Amino acid sequence: MGHQWVQNGNRVSTEYVDGVKEFLNVARQTLNSNGLTLCPCAKCLNTRLQKIDVIAAHLINVGIDKSYTCWVYHGEDEEDEGPDEFVNEESAGLRAGLEDATGHPFFNIGPTNDLIGNQQPADGNNRYEKLHKALNNPLYDGCTNSSTLTFVVKLMNFKVMNKWTDHSFEMLLRMLHGVLSAGNNCPQSYYDIRMLLCEAGLGYELIDVCQYDCAIFYGDNKDAITCPVCQSSRYVRNKIAYKKLRYFPITPRLKRQYASRHTAKDMRWHKEVRKDEQGVLRHPADGRAWKHFDDLYPKFVDDSRSV
Repeated sequence: MGHQWVQNGNRVSTEYVDGVKEFLNVARQTLNSNGLTLCPCAKCLNTRLQKIDVIAAHLINVGIDKSYTCWVYHGEDEEDEGPDEFVNEESAGLRAGLEDATGHPFFNIGPTNDLIGNQQPADGNNRYEKLHKALNNPLYDGCTNSSTLTFVVKLMNFKVMNKWTDHSFEMLLRMLHGVLSAGNNCPQSYYDIRMLLCEAGLGYELIDVCQYDCAIFYGDNKDAITCPVCQSSRYVRNKIAYKKLRYFPITPRLKRQYASRHTAKDMRWHKEVRKDEQGVLRHPADGRAWKHFDDLYPKFVDDSRSV
């Protein structure tokens, strides 16, 4: 979608002022939890998060970036990719999901010292700095088909699907880092990968388990040293548990699914789009158990977000 008013150099003209109002109405739909969104003025260039009133002042006093005719950072579908930013289809998918889930922009921001007056960047939260770097940097100099983050996600998928041991995975990482060109961004250890994925909210909790699978040491049994069922010891020695369970909490996962505009629609599909056809099982909602639950808790299922 084009917005040709951005080419108008007369910032007090009716066309330009009306265009600014139009943009601000759109931008309000993309505010993050702190009331901030990207500012497209000629100074910020969609690299800094600002409040709406600050953006309005920038657009009038400084002017809008004249190349920003498709508002891709404010909810519009992108028409084509810019030539200067590393991007590929897989990275674009990761980028969109991370931007929605975190409320932070993930793009190449370039120099950040060209601020207006004495202002500082509106967002001082550096939690996602590693993710930003991993998503935007190519795996190695000249690589055009994979960012560091997409490479890591693929490797972790291979590790899980093929049941690689941590030791063999470490060996592979060291080998890949050694054979790729100098200065590559391939992680050198499994620990580095785990820390990166934890920043993306993909971590897990380790919970000790009874060696005979009777119970987990959680809640009231968190500090127990023997199984509450069979009384067997929790530890082999020196507080090293016989077994551990990797628990992926459901609440953060659901929050990520609904935080992304790309997956939130799919999460509501069973209620808003799906047609109930006799004898057709295309979704768990078509099954007897789901329908029985719906009958038991009608108020709960009225909300399409309930799954």
